[in-house]
Amino acid sequence: MEYCIVNKIENINNVLTFTAIGYITNIDDCNIINENYDSTLGQWFIDNLAELENETITISDFFNITPHVYNAKETTNYIKENSLDEITDITTLL
Repeated sequence: MEYCIVNKIENINNVLTFTAIGYITNIDDCNIINENYDSTLGQWFIDNLAELENETITISDFFNITPHVYNAKETTNYIKENSLDEITDITTLL
């Protein structure tokens, strides 16, 4: 079985931090989370690449407006028992 690891992405003390919060087995739910990521932080990176490169904005500017986002791009075939909980309702992640 393939598991998608869900990461919460946030800016903690000016460090982009990824925290695994659970896993999903439904690939459609993984795709929905990743599409939401792509349309928020992913698109923000694309839209602001020049400003990021010349340091007129920082990643903090995004997280000042949006405190966190999620992605489910990491997959594995094994989940260590009790290491992560299964997420069955993704509505709170969108």
